[in-house]
Amino acid sequence: MMLSTAAVEARSGGRLTQSVAFVILMLFSLWDFYVPDVAIRPFDFVATTALLIVVLLSFPRPARLRSDTFAVIAVFWGVTLLYGLIGVADAAENVRPMLGVLIGAMVLSCAVAWVGTDINAVGKALVILVAVHCAAFWLQLTVFYASGYLINFHSWLGAEPRVFGKAFRACGLFLEPAHMALTLFLLTTFRYALITRIDRWIIVATITAIASMSLWGIIAFLGFLVIVVSLRTIIIAGAIGCVVLATLVITLQNLESFWLVERLLTLGKDGSGFVRYGVLFQGIVNEFWTPAFWLGSGISNDYLAFGASGMGFLLKAIGLMGVIVVATLVCVLTQLHRRVWLAYAFLIGLTATTVWTYMIWWFWLGLMIYTLTMSRDSDESIDSVGSQT
Repeated sequence: MMLSTAAVEARSGGRLTQSVAFVILMLFSLWDFYVPDVAIRPFDFVATTALLIVVLLSFPRPARLRSDTFAVIAVFWGVTLLYGLIGVADAAENVRPMLGVLIGAMVLSCAVAWVGTDINAVGKALVILVAVHCAAFWLQLTVFYASGYLINFHSWLGAEPRVFGKAFRACGLFLEPAHMALTLFLLTTFRYALITRIDRWIIVATITAIASMSLWGIIAFLGFLVIVVSLRTIIIAGAIGCVVLATLVITLQNLESFWLVERLLTLGKDGSGFVRYGVLFQGIVNEFWTPAFWLGSGISNDYLAFGASGMGFLLKAIGLMGVIVVATLVCVLTQLHRRVWLAYAFLIGLTATTVWTYMIWWFWLGLMIYTLTMSRDSDESIDSVGSQT
């Protein structure tokens, strides 16, 4: 049976849209590639440019957006401009971080506008991207244990992945396991927002993140699963986990010799853990009674008093009240049953690294804002998007 010309054109157009979606998603996910000589992340730059072009070209058929969605975007722009100007008033050199955050707000806005034009294509491209990143991880892991050779995807930039320590920890297309775990976490939480269930790709991403032995990744993924899956599933998974742990204990004869357990037992002496959480808690204790802690002191690069993390940057810039206002607005505009896991994903993501400097974080925020606010419409079903894949 021959397809009509219109059907062929529609299918070709769908494939083209899906290809464009995959390229944009892939470019944003390669944020860990960094050129130190010029202090630029090349794929962030290319991805932002490509997204802007695609959005401009889609203007003849702009996405349908709720007024609530516009409200969230307006709040992000308003907060960025207000606290950016406060930071510049404090020190002229803060104009650079302000411009960086403004570019992030632009990426967020473009992501909202773009994903609404063909969310089905984005959902399908997302599956391919998860598969690519997981395949890169397992390829690197398998080759190393089979031959002792490390596949370094960053060698052309002169960078070395941080994979060697007390145990070899593969990280795929990234420079360290925590960065790969963060990217997989952002991709899988977006997929869950689309299909509202745990599917095989989310399971594959979870297993991959755990296999990377990233402490942040293990905590982030397991915490997410505990929130979104049923009690029966949690009990079964917990029982399996106990069996696996018991097997490891018997095999190793010493629980403390297991890398992950050893790291948990010495978390206070762990360098990355201290930078992410120790300095953050110290900063909160030291600054708790100051007005700046509650109201913020403007966007700047001087935020290390709260640690090198997205949460540290946010607390220094807009204060605890600002964090509460923004988080509350986004949660209020989403469905009740999604608020807990959305808040968890947002807050745990902020502890991973300095996420506000990476365009994938802003891109993810835009995708989530569109998906979770638009899904409140009774006449528009997003839950089924990509469920066939």
